[in-house]
Amino acid sequence: MSSHIVLRMRDVNMSVRTGHIFTKRKQVLRNINIDIRKGECVAYLGANGAGKTSTFKAISGLSSIDSGSIIKHGTLSIMPETPYFYKHITCRDLLSLMGKLNTVDDINQKIDAWSHRLNITPIMDKRIGQCSKGQVQRVGLAQVLMSEPDIVILDEPLSGLDPVGRRLVISVLLEQSMSGQTILFSSHIIDDVEKICTRAIFIRNGSIAHDEFVKREQYRTPPQTALEKVFMDVNQC
Repeated sequence: MSSHIVLRMRDVNMSVRTGHIFTKRKQVLRNINIDIRKGECVAYLGANGAGKTSTFKAISGLSSIDSGSIIKHGTLSIMPETPYFYKHITCRDLLSLMGKLNTVDDINQKIDAWSHRLNITPIMDKRIGQCSKGQVQRVGLAQVLMSEPDIVILDEPLSGLDPVGRRLVISVLLEQSMSGQTILFSSHIIDDVEKICTRAIFIRNGSIAHDEFVKREQYRTPPQTALEKVFMDVNQC
């Protein structure tokens, strides 16, 4: 892992508008301070509504922040929890279109390579609307990775996947991490998280509650030192 910081958040605060008639603002992020270095694979963990997706939207520029600063070095690609693609086009056409928009070289070769790696070759000529949630999830992951970004942000990348799909995606993320790509992802599946991440950041009620570095070989240690126990302690479950 490099000492070069590729993502820095300093004192980030963010609020969103709630209500339809009598609107008010709800603070969703409170004084977020995070440094992520090149090559880290960071799990961003928390209960539903803790602020994980809000953080990702702030980093990617999909939502504006109220105060603070976010500095990124390098290219960034994000996959939301539920990728929304045009349902009438094929998976191949989607990846080709997104590849062109991101000025990807050797588009067809990369489409073939990633479709093979993510086991979606049989559905490449099917329309998006004909694919299952898990298949669309893997198409979305192919779309993110084929552009070879410096920073990858994945919101619940294991959501909607069957056990085989989960093992496959875990394997791919491990390979990308080992190759030096910087990955920031969220998940509620702690057992899977422990197989992937080198660091875990826990968020609760919009604030960072815990931050620790993790060695992948640590997964064989007794249960009381596992990330699941930290998750339970942080969220007082």
